[in-house]
Amino acid sequence: MKRVSGGMPAVERSDFLRGITFGSRDVEVVLTSYQTLASSEEDFRVFLSRKDRRTMMVLDEAHYIKNVEGTWAAAALSLADHAAARVILTGTPAPNGYEDLYNLIKFIYPKKNIIGFPMPSLKAMSAGTMDRAIPELKSKIRPFYTRIKKADLGLPPAQDKIVIVEMESEQEEIYRKIERKIVPLLKIDREDSGSHVRVKARLMRLRQAAVNPELLLKPLEDERLLEVDTTEFSLDELKLAELIQGFDSSTSLARIKRCRELVERILTEQGKVLIWSYFLGNLEMLKDQLSDLAHFVEVLTGGTPVSSGDDDEYLIGTREEIIDRFHRESGRAILIANPQAVGESISLHKACRSAIYFDRDFNAGRYIQSKDRIHRYNPSGGEQVTYYHMIAPATVDESIDMRLTLKEQRLMDLVDTDDIPLFADPAADALDDITAIIESYEKRRAAVV
Repeated sequence: MKRVSGGMPAVERSDFLRGITFGSRDVEVVLTSYQTLASSEEDFRVFLSRKDRRTMMVLDEAHYIKNVEGTWAAAALSLADHAAARVILTGTPAPNGYEDLYNLIKFIYPKKNIIGFPMPSLKAMSAGTMDRAIPELKSKIRPFYTRIKKADLGLPPAQDKIVIVEMESEQEEIYRKIERKIVPLLKIDREDSGSHVRVKARLMRLRQAAVNPELLLKPLEDERLLEVDTTEFSLDELKLAELIQGFDSSTSLARIKRCRELVERILTEQGKVLIWSYFLGNLEMLKDQLSDLAHFVEVLTGGTPVSSGDDDEYLIGTREEIIDRFHRESGRAILIANPQAVGESISLHKACRSAIYFDRDFNAGRYIQSKDRIHRYNPSGGEQVTYYHMIAPATVDESIDMRLTLKEQRLMDLVDTDDIPLFADPAADALDDITAIIESYEKRRAAVV
C-alpha cells in the first residue's frame, strides 16, 4: 500500500503514478486525498490508464464531490472513465437535496444517463415542486446502490447521560445579563432573513456565557468559527466588563470542577477518556486543569499538524502520532479534541468507551459524527459506550440538548432506512433553534412572574 499525498515532492509523486519509480508496479493499493487528486489530475490520469494494470477507483466520503462546480468533483469526474471500475462510499449521499446525487451517479457511470433528470428537475424535486417525479427517480437509481444501516452493524450498546452543572453566583450573574440582552434581539433577528451573521454571533456569545465566561474576553475571530465585526457585542455595551474581567475559571467555573470529578472517576474505572469542546479557548484550559490526573493529556485541533506522507506519519506532535500514543498508552490517558476539526476523521473505539461533552452547539451532523469516534464496528465486540453531556440548567445548554436529541432521532430514522436520506433544510433548522431558545427564555420569565 502507498499513500500519495500533497506532502510528497511533486516529482516523486509524478514518477510514482507514472510507473517510473522502482517498485511502483508492485503496489496494489494507493491512498490519496481529494486535494491531491485535483492537484495531480494528469498524473492520476496516466496512472489509471496504464496498460500494466486495471485499477478500481473508490471514493470514500463521496459526498465531497456533490458540488457540480467544485474542483474536487471536476477532477473525480474527469478521471472516472479511465478507471476499470468505480465505487463510491458515503453515509450522506444527498445532504442538501436530490441534486447532490447527480455527480455521484455520473461518476459511477460517466457515459450513461442513469439518473434520467437534469439538474433543474432534481432541484425542483428537493423544493417540493416536482414530487410526482420522485418515485421515478428512486426507481432509476435503486439498482445502483446498497445501504448498510447502522442497526445492521451489531454495535455495542450506547447511552447518553446528562451531567447537571449548577453555575456559581458570578457566572450566573454574567449569563443572566447577557441573556436578557441577547434573547430579545434574537426575536427581532428571527424575522430578518439577512441577519444570519448577527444571529450566529449572538448565539456564540450566549453559549460562551453558559460554558465559560472567560471566552467572552476574546473576539469571535479568535475562535476561528466566524469572522464578524463584534462591536455590537462589546463589553462596554453589555455593561459586563468588570464582571467578566474579574471572572477566574480556575476558581469560579463549576463546569470545570464537575468535569474534573467525572474524569477522575472514568479514569479509575476505565483508564482513558475523550473530552469534546467546541471552543478552542476551552481546550488548553482543560489540559491545564486536568494535567495532573494522567500521564497522557493531549489536545487535538484543526491546528494540529497532519502527517503529509509515509515518512512523517509518526513525527512527534502530528495528529497521527498523538492518536497512536493514545491507543498505546498503558496508563491513564485524556484526549481533548475539537469536533469542528477532528469529529469526522479519527477512530478511537478500540482505546476508549467514554466521552465527555464539555459543551455543544446546534449542529447535529457534527455531533453525531463526533459520537461515532468511539462507537464503531469492532470485530472483537465491545463494551458499552457512554456519552456524558454537561448542562447548566435554565440556560441555552438545555435548548441545545433538546434540539440535538430531536435532530439526532430524525437523522437516525433517515439513515436507518433503505431509501436515500434527505436531510432538513439548514435555514429552517436554524430558525427552529432560535425559536427553542426564545420559548425557553420566555417560559422561565413567565414562571418567575
